[in-house]
Amino acid sequence: MKNHAVKRGPQFLLPRFLAAVLATFWAVGQASAAEVRLNRISENVVEIAGESGRGSWRIRYGLTSPKVWPFKPQFAAAAGNRAWYAYGSWLRLIDTEKGVVLGRWHFPAEIVNFTPEGTKIRVEIQDQNWQQKFPREAELDPSAPHVPYWPPSDFRLYRVPLLEANLLWPSVIRGGFPRGQKVSAEEAQKLLPELEEAVRRDPLTPWFRIGLAKALKDIGDPRAAEVAKEAIDAPTADYTELLAISVDLDSDGDYDLGRAAFERGYQDFWQKGNDPRLFIALITRLVIFGSRAVDWETPETPHSREFIERSYKLMPYGEGAPFAWRLYANYLAAHGATNEAQLWRARAEDAAQGTRFTWFGAGWPDFLEVPLLVAIAALVAAILFAVVTDERYRPQRRLDLAAQRRATGMSRLSGKTQYWPRKDRSAFFSTVFVAWFSVGLAAQYESRIVRIWAMPVSAGSGSFTGPVTIAYLQSRLSPTPERDLLLAFAYQQDGQAEKAAQLYRHLPQFAESWNNLGVILREAGKDQEARAAFEKALAVDPRMAEAALNLGRPPADFWTEQHQKYLPGRPMIALPTAPHVRRALLGRSLITIWVRSLAGPFAGEEGPVSTFEIIGKLI
Repeated sequence: MKNHAVKRGPQFLLPRFLAAVLATFWAVGQASAAEVRLNRISENVVEIAGESGRGSWRIRYGLTSPKVWPFKPQFAAAAGNRAWYAYGSWLRLIDTEKGVVLGRWHFPAEIVNFTPEGTKIRVEIQDQNWQQKFPREAELDPSAPHVPYWPPSDFRLYRVPLLEANLLWPSVIRGGFPRGQKVSAEEAQKLLPELEEAVRRDPLTPWFRIGLAKALKDIGDPRAAEVAKEAIDAPTADYTELLAISVDLDSDGDYDLGRAAFERGYQDFWQKGNDPRLFIALITRLVIFGSRAVDWETPETPHSREFIERSYKLMPYGEGAPFAWRLYANYLAAHGATNEAQLWRARAEDAAQGTRFTWFGAGWPDFLEVPLLVAIAALVAAILFAVVTDERYRPQRRLDLAAQRRATGMSRLSGKTQYWPRKDRSAFFSTVFVAWFSVGLAAQYESRIVRIWAMPVSAGSGSFTGPVTIAYLQSRLSPTPERDLLLAFAYQQDGQAEKAAQLYRHLPQFAESWNNLGVILREAGKDQEARAAFEKALAVDPRMAEAALNLGRPPADFWTEQHQKYLPGRPMIALPTAPHVRRALLGRSLITIWVRSLAGPFAGEEGPVSTFEIIGKLI
């Protein structure tokens, strides 16, 4: 028994020893994970810190004010010495052993939660418009990342990467604001080690490198241009950062670098499925592209002219574009640049007429003033006409009443209008009808204006893709062929090719339907069917440059040239035109609107109460 017990001893000790070793490793792993932590240094600064065998490390990021920008930083340790950090719509993967950012991804909406699952991560994002929220989930594999894209409806998300750096070093990283300032060489020298450490820890954030480049430039270090070029070439930088960086570099006089940043950002803008002709929201343009100190009365320098050309390439039909291009054309004409002036006058006229897609250029608010003013004028005219005409025939009415009293001993109240001639009665009731009808017409159009005001910012930021824009088209616009054309276009940009193709096939009257159906067919490898669709598009509209380009013909205008330059080999989608958009917003034919306007104040979609309330506010 004793020998038997001795022989069994190692068999009992080995499992216990292995269990103890595994428990130790597990405890060490847990302790290592616990050492990585997220600390809120202040209201505007967060720090990710860790300790490992090589020593402690930290990475700091700026945070926006929670009162104005209610984004919450999120952090979670994961397996394999990894950790995830998310803020706004940006997600980072961190090596917790080396304290270095390994990956950085931009999501199309705010990241509200995430769950690490082994080497992958499940990300919950949420877009919203008004009171409606649109949650989505996406699984990210760092080894083969696929991140969905659509323009966010919350334009504040565009500024997060800049503010992450600006709030750490506001005197160095200005994002183009304020301009013309420089940090003293002494201050830049003090900040240099901190900036170099930030770039070493997070080499994927371009604004960190821009800050380092600025500090190097302020102390006269020749490495500044090289570091700025590395920021422009950062693999995770996208157009929302690069366009702002281009303005920042231009503002500091680094025009070659600014040009390179714009070109890379503009190409990324196209490659993500955007189209500059859809970029009409001025607020988005100001956020991602900023504004240089260009005097539109005297834009003399070549760099100012280049900036104006970039502004046109990015947002040719946006808010205020017709006025800006016309002003520039006048300047060129006054300084003898006749050919250039003609080009910019044509661009201004194109933007003013809305020959391409436009929402704000439809002129609805201005049009609403006309029936309102007519209604007020007609109502006042009718009252004054009645008073004046009544005074004119008052003596005759008094004589008739006196004669009636003498004959019968009593007087009978009679209508005042019985003394009016037929032409006066016709004039009075025509004026009243004009006032009544104008109120009804205003009531019809105010509901359309409300639709424009309810348009999400994302719909005017370069693309129709995304849940907010699609929901707007589905719920806010009445079902018409033009609305369905816009919806099919949105489905196509969103990657829902089958839904888009089904709608296009039911809209054969539009040349855009055939061209865009051909794009879907070509992307599905059905080249012969695609070619037939492009030819049908040209049969409906022989001037459609997109269909001609898709058939292999040379570019016919500026935008087909741009598409061929930045998206070579890819078929070109045709945009809805301004008439299509206007009819979609109207929701019914002009004849129907005029007929419904006969109901006067009862013509509003919610009855007379809503009509008078909105008209009262507009007045």
